Amino acid sequence: MHDARAWLDEHLDDPPSIIELARLLGINDFKLKRSFKATFGTTIFGYVRQRRMERAADSLYDGLSVGDAAAAAGYVCPRCFADAFRRHFGKLPSEVTRAF
Repeated sequence: MHDARAWLDEHLDDPPSIIELARLLGINDFKLKRSFKATFGTTIFGYVRQRRMERAADSLYDGLSVGDAAAAAGYVCPRCFADAFRRHFGKLPSEVTRAF
């Protein structure tokens, strides 16, 4: 499962589908989903979303605009990004940018 996580980390901008990832690792998709959740405590989609949010937060701390951070997280709509960011971190992205 650590290989799966490493692959996802390297391809956050364009992650493979679960079936493609399973094929790359040489296991079936059901086993991949079950083992990934058992190992990391989250689904594959949840992991990708979490890593993208972490990347977006890093972008905000580095001084990028909310729109640029949204794009870094894979969001086209900054408002949708702001809502997801608030759900994930408990504060709006603009609150992070104002802190710096």
